[in-house]
Amino acid sequence: MLIVHYLAQTAQDLILAAPADPTTTPEPDGPAIVDTPGIISWLARMIVPILLALLGLWILSRAKQGETSRVVTTSGIAIVGLMFIGGAPIMAFLGDDIFNLIFGSK
Repeated sequence: MLIVHYLAQTAQDLILAAPADPTTTPEPDGPAIVDTPGIISWLARMIVPILLALLGLWILSRAKQGETSRVVTTSGIAIVGLMFIGGAPIMAFLGDDIFNLIFGSK
């Protein structure tokens, strides 16, 4: 019974502490900006390791069943995919230099 009283008192305090006029919130100065680098870093930190772990578990389960050719093929595809993912940021920085080196223009 004491917990119910405490929860009711806390709810009442929160209601009384709420601002009386919710229209006093200032409007933003322009369009909303999406934090794209933050989203990408979150995906890289949280989602990619989980997907790689699932891929590893799938490869191990196939290897246990004796499907060696599928394991080698899947592993090769995963390695090439990781090379492309890792190479994309490098090309963003070195793309102009490589283009100028190949075609000789500035």
